[in-house]
Amino acid sequence: MYKYLFSCCCLFVFALHGFTQTPVDQQIELSYFLPQGDFSYRSDIPTPKQFLGEVDAILKNSVILIHPATNPDGLERFATWINTNRSFTPVPDPNSREFREPQPGGRSNHYWFDLNRDWLMLQMPESQARLKFYYRWRPTMVNDYHEQGISNNYYFSPGAIKQTHNLIPATNWEVTRQISLYHAEALNKIGAAAIALKETYGITASTVATFRESVSFFKSPTPYSCPVSYLEEPLLSGCVAPDLLKQIASTPAALCFPRLVYFADPPVYRAYWFGTTRLFLNAIFFPI
Repeated sequence: MYKYLFSCCCLFVFALHGFTQTPVDQQIELSYFLPQGDFSYRSDIPTPKQFLGEVDAILKNSVILIHPATNPDGLERFATWINTNRSFTPVPDPNSREFREPQPGGRSNHYWFDLNRDWLMLQMPESQARLKFYYRWRPTMVNDYHEQGISNNYYFSPGAIKQTHNLIPATNWEVTRQISLYHAEALNKIGAAAIALKETYGITASTVATFRESVSFFKSPTPYSCPVSYLEEPLLSGCVAPDLLKQIASTPAALCFPRLVYFADPPVYRAYWFGTTRLFLNAIFFPI
């Protein structure tokens, strides 16, 4: 798998959102690790001989390009906040001031614009520079690294094939699906949930797609409090651990009580689906 993927020119994009600390740390380790070939400086990470052989194959057959900080202004804003407000001892409480960065935060760039929404329009100087760099090298594979947070699961492309733009080749969709399955298998081996675009539930049509954003599940106290639920086979697209898929099946997608509506997943997650947006508006204006 590694030999197939890395016999090419690869571009690694880090910190498109400046407040994603994990990718920032990853690029430092990657820049050190690839030339050195091992993690011997990290006592908590074993370095098997098989992995070293894969690294040698990567370096022999590939050109590796790294964007260490694609959003430098957002990263500086984030780092300033952390270094100013962190405790002298590690604090795990997510409500700590250290983890409550105010707006505009490090997600956006200097102009408060989300660079991850500028891949097509290319309005920002960072996006324009990134594209010029891309056309100079024309990499075979581009990895854009983000993070979900310690309490979130993972989701992968591609989305539902019927909702894929008609200008995107079918081969691209299939290759992306195979890569997602490969990474999902690796995540499942370490017990991480890998979930993507999937379950469907009813609106005016019989079903509609939504993101599954958490690993929590609802139980309906009465059949009347559950207007929508996931299908018996809820996976529409993406990857999910088999045991989690069984837990999701047929569970409530929303629970209704007097003046209260609970959603199992964000109904307006990044404004992705019109169907779930209608559910959200219905819950606001017409609660039971």
